[in-house]
Amino acid sequence: MHDQGYDGYRIVISPAGPAGSYPTDYEAENAALHDVTVHSGADGVLASNGAYVGGIDNADSSVGFTVNAPSTGIYAMTVRYANGTGTAGATHTLTVNGQSQGSATYQPTGAWLGTAAQDQVEKLTTVPVTLNGGVNHVVLGKCTGYAELDFVTLWAS
Repeated sequence: MHDQGYDGYRIVISPAGPAGSYPTDYEAENAALHDVTVHSGADGVLASNGAYVGGIDNADSSVGFTVNAPSTGIYAMTVRYANGTGTAGATHTLTVNGQSQGSATYQPTGAWLGTAAQDQVEKLTTVPVTLNGGVNHVVLGKCTGYAELDFVTLWAS
């Protein structure tokens, strides 16, 4: 007999929705990338999944996420980022399925993602996005300043 303090009952906790229900994370390094740099290894140790996207520095630089929404509606998109430029804010254009939906704004974080100092500061921004039910293409592109991207999370509003 194995008496380890267990009384023979087991509780199994299952997700409330089907696989892929919200919130859902999308890693930047797994997105469609154009004219950017993926940082990994020792440089990405503080990033989720061990990598992040930087070098979003040129007019044509972009990070494009293919996301699935369970239904048409407004979603909250939270972006984990770094903006180590000091006191200057940064923005990325935001398009969904080829239509402009404004921009994502990144306040200064005091350090870039590949630094130990970055792990000590707030680095999330949230913007509303309107998605169609099913597959959508969400693209963040160079606008003003400089910011690095780790991942986006979509939440049903």
